Amino acid sequence: MENNIDFCGRTIRLDLNPYYFKQLLDEIGTGKGESLENLAEYLMMCLPGARVKKRVKTHSTDIDVLCVIDGYFYDFRSELGRYIMCECKNWKKKANFTAVAKFMRVLDSAKCKTGVLFSKNGISGKNKRKDAEIEIIKYFQDREKIVIVISEADLKNIASGVSFLTILRNKYENIKFDLYNTA
Repeated sequence: MENNIDFCGRTIRLDLNPYYFKQLLDEIGTGKGESLENLAEYLMMCLPGARVKKRVKTHSTDIDVLCVIDGYFYDFRSELGRYIMCECKNWKKKANFTAVAKFMRVLDSAKCKTGVLFSKNGISGKNKRKDAEIEIIKYFQDREKIVIVISEADLKNIASGVSFLTILRNKYENIKFDLYNTA
């Protein structure tokens, strides 16, 4: 499996070990609390120029995965900002309004432009413009900060060869431009 990005007119290949990724994906939902964090850490490490730390403790909260994008970038990654926080919800239920709102508060506190919510079962209100989904849209419209939700379905798409960066870009654009009922 490979992920490719276009960088200044040339294609850069991002290697994602399909066997390791599949192993991480298979561990989600097996009762191991850290399994989704491990997968999120690995995916974020596959972004060009990324430095990643897992389980970062602050005085007020714990950050599941913190990603720092180093160097110059002239592609979509510039929209995400230098620091990306990740929250992981390996729950049997969808992440609800409260979980999403708390994550947004942590992003605000850290002055981060982008958060990625890895939620096994997605978020409440998906494709209904209510609950957690509408809050994510309003958050972007109000603060120009974004929460991108990556569900187990997205992870399975990545396992089948879809680029993680492409998924991030599509979800970012869907929120930024308030596209109707997509991804």
